Amino acid sequence: MTIADTGTSHAFTGLEGNFARSEAFDTAARLAGGAATTGLSPVPTEFDSSLSYGQTRSAFEAEFERRYVSWLLERHHGNISAAAREARMDRKHLHDLAKKHGLRGRGSNGRR
Repeated sequence: MTIADTGTSHAFTGLEGNFARSEAFDTAARLAGGAATTGLSPVPTEFDSSLSYGQTRSAFEAEFERRYVSWLLERHHGNISAAAREARMDRKHLHDLAKKHGLRGRGSNGRR
């Protein structure tokens, strides 16, 4: 499935091809069956009006990213290579994401 580039979406290679970021989140939510399955909070119904759309979206995406990487590493007992294979992403990229969110290094559950 390919989405036309509107110049505003950030496309990436995902499950079966190129997905716009918002479509990937919709797909992930549909596949996961909702918050009960993933343990993630659903999208809030109330938002902070002092934040712009971009700030709100960035915060939501960062929280998703942190929770997903944490969940993935827990499933694989901190093994970055195994977790990256399951997520179908580059091992270095997963390592960088884990480090970005403080999930690697001293005092973390993951291996060094």
